[in-house]
Amino acid sequence: MLLNISSLKSTFRLQKRHKGLSLISMLGIILGHIVFFLIVSYAWYEKSFDKFHQHVDEIFRVSYSRYDQGTMQYNTVNSFFPTGPYLKANCAGVVNSTTIARNYNITISSAEAGVQPFYFNEEKAYYAPSSFLSVFSYPLIKGNPLDLDKPNTVFITQSIAQKYFGNQDAIGKTIKVNGNTTYSIAGVLKNLPTNTHLKFNFLFSLPTHVNQLKKWIDITNHWYGYDLFYTYIQLKPGADPALVEKMLPVMVEKNYGDKLRGAKQRDIFALQKLTDIHLYSNLEWETEKPGNGQAINILIGFAAFILLITWVNYINLISSQAVERAKEVGIRKTLGCSNRSVLLKFFSEVVIVNIISLCIAAILLLLASFILSSRFEFFSTEIYADIKFWMIIAGITISGVLITGFIIAVVIARFNPIDVLKGKLVVTTKSLLLRKSLIAFQFIISFILITGALIVYDQSAFLLKKDKGLDHTAVLSVKFPKILNTGDKAENLTYNFKQQLKALKWVKNITIATDMPEKEIENFGSMFRPQLGASDDKAYFRVGVDDNYFNFFKIKLLAGRLFSKDMGLERNSLILNESAVKKLGFNTTAEVIGTMVNNGRTIIGVVSDFNYRSVKVKPVATMFNFQQAASYFGIKLYENEFNLKDHIAELNKIYGRIFPGNPFEYVFLDDAMKQDLQPDLDFARIFGFFSLISIVISLIGLLGLVIVDLNQRVKELGIRKVIGADLKHIMMLVMYKFSIPIGIALLIGTPISVWGFSNWINSYYVYHIAVNVWYFIIPALILPVLAASIISVQVLRVDRQKIITSLKYE
Repeated sequence: MLLNISSLKSTFRLQKRHKGLSLISMLGIILGHIVFFLIVSYAWYEKSFDKFHQHVDEIFRVSYSRYDQGTMQYNTVNSFFPTGPYLKANCAGVVNSTTIARNYNITISSAEAGVQPFYFNEEKAYYAPSSFLSVFSYPLIKGNPLDLDKPNTVFITQSIAQKYFGNQDAIGKTIKVNGNTTYSIAGVLKNLPTNTHLKFNFLFSLPTHVNQLKKWIDITNHWYGYDLFYTYIQLKPGADPALVEKMLPVMVEKNYGDKLRGAKQRDIFALQKLTDIHLYSNLEWETEKPGNGQAINILIGFAAFILLITWVNYINLISSQAVERAKEVGIRKTLGCSNRSVLLKFFSEVVIVNIISLCIAAILLLLASFILSSRFEFFSTEIYADIKFWMIIAGITISGVLITGFIIAVVIARFNPIDVLKGKLVVTTKSLLLRKSLIAFQFIISFILITGALIVYDQSAFLLKKDKGLDHTAVLSVKFPKILNTGDKAENLTYNFKQQLKALKWVKNITIATDMPEKEIENFGSMFRPQLGASDDKAYFRVGVDDNYFNFFKIKLLAGRLFSKDMGLERNSLILNESAVKKLGFNTTAEVIGTMVNNGRTIIGVVSDFNYRSVKVKPVATMFNFQQAASYFGIKLYENEFNLKDHIAELNKIYGRIFPGNPFEYVFLDDAMKQDLQPDLDFARIFGFFSLISIVISLIGLLGLVIVDLNQRVKELGIRKVIGADLKHIMMLVMYKFSIPIGIALLIGTPISVWGFSNWINSYYVYHIAVNVWYFIIPALILPVLAASIISVQVLRVDRQKIITSLKYE
C-alpha cells in the first residue's frame, strides 16, 4: 500500500530529524493553500451570481444605448415597457419575457385592524407581473404567482413577513404604501440568496402600476420616451441569442424609427447574459452596485500564482535535500529495492506531509472564513454548501499533491547506487539551472504582486481623496416624508422644518434637493434652443434645488447668478453645469447666460462640474431647477460638534413632530460617498494582504533553500575560513549564487508589471494615478533587501560554528 503504518512512521522520523526544514516546507504549503482557498472562495461567490435560477442559461436582460448626432448620450439597463412583449411575439427563439420597474423610496404603514401600527421606509421593491416568477426561480412559500396580475396585490419575503406580522400568517393582510394606496399580501417568498443582482423584499402588482400611470401616459404601447423598465427575456433551450439580437434593430425601426430620425438620434439595443450582469455590466440604472469582473479575474490569476509558488517552493526545497538522501537511495537499491519501490517510498512521504499540511490549512481556512464573513460584506460562506466548489478544490489540490510528489520522487529515485556509494554524485549544471529558474519564477510573481499592491492601494487612496467638486463634509441627508396629512402642503412643511433646524446651534446650514449626492439622479428633462427646433432636443439629468443648494455644497459659480428665494422669479429659471453647456452646443459658459430654451425657460447661471454619485464616472450633463420642496433635506453640522447621539435624537423628535407617521432615516454623505468606493478599498486590502502572504511564501522557500545550500557547503566554507576567507567574502559568495535569479526576476517582472497594470488602470478608471517609476523601484529594493537579510542571518549562523566542527566530516 502507498500509505501504511511503516511509511507513516518513516515519514514522522524523517520530519523529526529535520525539524527546521520540515516546519518551513509545511508552513509554505499551509499558507499557500489558505490564501488559494480564500481567494477562490471569494471569486467563486462573485461568479455564482444568479446561477441558482433554473433557466439561467436562457435568460437575458435587454439594455440599450442612445446616440445623439453620433455621440452617446447614455447606456442604460432600462428599456421601454413594450420591449418584452414585442420580442416574445415576434422572435421565434423567445419563449417568455417579463418586465419590472423599481418602486422607489416607499414608506410602508399598517392598514390592518388589530395589528400594531408600524411605519418603515423600504427601498428593495419592484413592480412585477406573474411572468417574473416563471422566468426566475425565486421559491414561493405561499400564494399563486398569477395573483401578481391582480390589482393591488403584493408578494413579500419571509423576513418582511416576520418583521411586520411576527408569527402570524401574512397572507390576506393589508399594507399601505406612502399612506395612500392599499395592497393585499397575496404571496410570501423565501428570503433571497445574497448572490443575485435583483435584491427585493416586495413585488407589487405591475398591472396596478400600469393603471396608475394611465393618468399621465399609456405605457403599454409607448416607445421612445418612457424607459424606466427592466426587460428580461427567456430563450428556448438551444436558441441562438445572436439571432434575437438581429431582431433588435428591426424592433426599433418598426416602432419608433421615424421619431429617432427626426431627432437625429439612434438607439442600439443589446442582450446581456444573466450570469454576466453582476461582474461585467456597469451601465446606468443598474439594480445593484456591480462587481468587478476584471478584478476577480486578476485575483483568480493571483490565486493560481500563489499555488504555483507553493508547489515550486516545495519541489525546490525537497529536491535540494535530495543529495543528503542520496546514500539512503544507494543502500536501498544495493539491498535489492526496485526503482518502483524507492519511488513509492518517497512519493508516500510527500503525500503524507501534504495531507497533514492541508488538514491544518482547512481548519485555519474555516476560522479565517468566519472572521472575514463577519467583517466584510463581500465575503460569504454560503459557497461552502456547494458540492461543486469542493469537488473543484479537491481536484486541483489532489492534482497538485500528486504532481509534486511524483516529481520529487522521480528526482530522488533516479540516483545511481554505484555512483552514490562511491561518492561520485554531482549536481549537474542542468539541475542547478532548473533550481535557479524556479527561484526566479517565485520572485517574478512576488515582484509583480508588490508592484500591483502599491498601484492598487494608491489608486483607491487617490479616489478617496479626489476633489469631487463639492463639499459633503459633516452633511446629513434626511428623506422628505412620503405620508402627508390631508391639506398639508409640502412647501409649508419644508419651511417649518428648516426654520426649526435653523434654531439649533449645532446646525450650520440647510438645503433641499430632489436628489442628494451619492445617489443616482432619478429625473430627466429635455432641452433645446427653439431657434434650432426640436431636432436639437437632448436629454439631461434634472435636479430640483432650493436657493441655498450651491452655497451649501460650495459648488463654484462660473457665470451668471444663482437662484433667489422668489418662486415667481425663478419658476422658469435654469442653472446648468459645464457638461450641460457643452451638450447644448456652447463653447463658453458666459455665452449661455440669458439663453431661452424650450418651454419658456431661461438659463441664468452655470456651475462647475462635480461628481454627483461617484468619482468612478465622469460628471453628467445636468440642469437644475428651483423648488421649495423636494425629496431630501441636506443638514450640515458644525464639525466640532461631537455629541452626535443627542443631536440625532433631537432631529428625530422635530421630524416626528412636523411629519407624524413617518420613519426618520438619515445618512452621512461622507459615509455614503465612501460606500461607492468600498469595492475598490476592499480589493486594495485583499490584494495587499495576499501580496504580503505571497512574499512570505517566497521568502520561506528562499530560507529553506539557503539552509539546505549552507548545510551542503559547510565543509567548503570551513576550508575557505582555514585558508583566510573572512565573513564578508563568504557572505558575498553565498549571496552571489542567489542574487542572479532574483536579478533576472526583477528584469522580467518590470515590463510585465508596466504593461499589465498600466492597461488595467487606464481602461477601468476614468480618474486614475500615473503609473510612475517608483512603483517598480520600491519592490526592486524591497525584495533584494529581504533576500539579503535572510541569507545574511543564515551565513552568520554557519559562521558561528568552529572550523574543526565544519571539517570533522572528513
